[in-house]
Amino acid sequence: MSERERHIRPRAHEICEVESQDATGTMVRGRRPRGRVQPAARASGARRMSVKFHFLAILLAVSAFAVAACQSSHSIVTHKLVASGNQHSIAMYPDEETYLKVSRMQQQGGIEGMAGDVRKNFIAWAIDDQTPVTIVSSDQNGAVVEISEGPMKGRAGFVATQNID
Repeated sequence: MSERERHIRPRAHEICEVESQDATGTMVRGRRPRGRVQPAARASGARRMSVKFHFLAILLAVSAFAVAACQSSHSIVTHKLVASGNQHSIAMYPDEETYLKVSRMQQQGGIEGMAGDVRKNFIAWAIDDQTPVTIVSSDQNGAVVEISEGPMKGRAGFVATQNID
C-alpha cells in the first residue's frame, strides 16, 4: 500500500470524537471507532427515511387528487333555472345573439312583437323550472349554461340573467 492510500483510506482502528446523549438526556463526549455505525443511529436514519417516504407518498396522493379535481367539468356550486311570473318553463336559446334578436323583436310590440313570440317558440327550448345547471360563462345579459341533470342532461344554451338562481 502506498503512502497516499494510507492517508486517504479510513482505518477501522482510528477513533473520532462524537457527542451523544446518554439515558438521562445530557450530552456526553465520547469516542467510537470510525467507520462503524451504531445500531441506534441506523434505526434513527431508517425512521427518518420512513417519515420522508410517507410524507412524499401523501404529498403525491394529494397532488394527484387535486389534479383530478381540476380536470373534472363539474362545478362545485350548482345553480337552478327559475321561472319568472306565472311561467312554468324557461326559454334556453342556442346562443346570446339569438336571445338578443328575439328579445328586441318582442319589445317592439305590434306585428314584430308577435313575430318575436313565434320565433321564440321555434328557436328556444322550453326547460322546466328548477332544472339544475352548471354555468359555463356569464355576462350582463345572461349566462351560457349546461344542464346537469334530467332528460336534457348535457345540452348547453343561453339563458337570461333573471332566470338563473
